[in-house]
Amino acid sequence: LLIEDHPPDAASLRDQLARAASAVHLTLAGGLEEALAALAGPEAASPPFDVVLLDLFPPGGRRLGPVRQVAAAAPTLPIIILTGRDDHALATRAMRAGAQDYLVKGQSDPGLLLRTMQHAIYRKQATAEQQRLVDELRRARSELERRVLERTGELARAVDELQAEVTRRM
Repeated sequence: LLIEDHPPDAASLRDQLARAASAVHLTLAGGLEEALAALAGPEAASPPFDVVLLDLFPPGGRRLGPVRQVAAAAPTLPIIILTGRDDHALATRAMRAGAQDYLVKGQSDPGLLLRTMQHAIYRKQATAEQQRLVDELRRARSELERRVLERTGELARAVDELQAEVTRRM
């Protein structure tokens, strides 16, 4: 999904992707509202996109709000920021807001664009798998703690019973 309001930039990106890989299908959203509607469509649970290419300042968006909105609307999709300015600090803030990578418009070639997309997809999948494993570990730890408490209680009752038995025999 490409969120880009400037037709020449969208056409340039479409050309780059066509040169890099013929199997890439690009869906264009001219603004944030259109993109959010596409992400909230009937396939919202499993969007038909592999990656979101997001112009850093699309119409309807201000500052880093669009990154956060797209990340919230499609938490499983990696986001690559496209920016006209080579502003590392702004790009870093955008990545902290939910993007996986950024590219400066006009400074990438078809191979770099495709690799960036592939790496962003891989990193997003790896992060999701890591989170799944952390959640699984938390559940296992919680279950183990419950079982330890349960067994500790059983052992405490057994000790009490033994002490009572010893007391009765004395």
